[in-house]
Amino acid sequence: MLAYTGGICPVTRCCKSLVNGPCGGSQDGMCEVGGDRPCVWATIFERLKAQGRTDLLERYQPMKDFERSIKPGVVDLRMEDQDARSERLALVINDREEKYAFSEFGQRNWQIKLDDVKPRKLTGLQKALESGQFVQTAEIVPPKGVDIQKVLQNARDIKDYVIAVNVNENPASVMRLNSLSLSHLLAREEIEPIFHITTRERNRLALQSELLGAYVLGIRNVLVLTGDHQSMGDHREAKPVYDLDSVQLLRLCTELMGGKDYNGHDLEGTPSFYLGAVVNPGSDLLDLQILKMRKKALAGARCFFTQAVYDLKIFEDFMNQIADLDVKVIAGIIPLKSAKMARFMNQNIPGIAVPEALIRRMEKARDRTAESIAICNELIDGCRQLCNGVHVMPIGWYSIIPQIFKPVKN
Repeated sequence: MLAYTGGICPVTRCCKSLVNGPCGGSQDGMCEVGGDRPCVWATIFERLKAQGRTDLLERYQPMKDFERSIKPGVVDLRMEDQDARSERLALVINDREEKYAFSEFGQRNWQIKLDDVKPRKLTGLQKALESGQFVQTAEIVPPKGVDIQKVLQNARDIKDYVIAVNVNENPASVMRLNSLSLSHLLAREEIEPIFHITTRERNRLALQSELLGAYVLGIRNVLVLTGDHQSMGDHREAKPVYDLDSVQLLRLCTELMGGKDYNGHDLEGTPSFYLGAVVNPGSDLLDLQILKMRKKALAGARCFFTQAVYDLKIFEDFMNQIADLDVKVIAGIIPLKSAKMARFMNQNIPGIAVPEALIRRMEKARDRTAESIAICNELIDGCRQLCNGVHVMPIGWYSIIPQIFKPVKN
């Protein structure tokens, strides 16, 4: 794929080996992992921009074929010298290249047409969005352990104020109860879940298996993410997988909905999902974020959840740039607990820009909770004119949701 990335290899230079564009974690052009590592996709974009070839980045890059890797083995140097071994290995590689040159491999992912697998009134979230309703959703973080009573009660407390609940998958790479289990428990309580699935910890076998399992357990909303790098969490020594990127996983979901697994084998029963993805409208690599967003839409994403929005002018500019996309956009909001929190997010969370005016309001407020609610209400009112809904990420502050949302009409 070097011909499409300006001769720069994203597989080896991106910490997540992403091949269809960057994640949303870069800040000031630097990788989220930290240190002095620049985001390779920023480098790729600048090189192709200078060459007038940024259109190359619109090409979908298929899943990597690890079968073409030379496997470990035994070499008896008494029977074969280095030159003969090199020639033999070259023949093996060429044979594998020829094997796939005239097959559907790498292009099979485009055989299923989106219109053929478009879900119809599958979930409450889909029905609300497609009917023109301004939706309200919120985020629930699974516990770090097996005591689920508190998190279930939090979900019950906000049930009447949201159309669906996002269930995180190891947010910030901190190990927690998995999204699938909690999503199933919420569905049993008639609280519509949005199941998060990331490419960070699973290969394509496990991802397909878990998606089929999610459908069997009654889950229909799926939010596809790459996931924060494991070096940011509490298991930094863990090995990341990133077999696929988020664009490829969306296409894989679409394949499953077409009745096929990744390798074209028929399924015994076909799942159907309302697929979502994420986008960062405040990213310092906005052109690349939008380019990847377009790929995600082509791959099957029907709705997008954004990083937290505080500057409505920046958000409006973003929405104008994607006005031609036939997708629904739900803006994220994190209620501010203090001015200190706002400044911390500005410095440490890519894509978040809390205006200084809002920070001063929090500093001067006699009642910070009341001021935070007022700011949330202003942002929600502003978003009504720009997008299709609002998603609140309370970071444990679940009691604020009934104070900023009106009850949802059933």
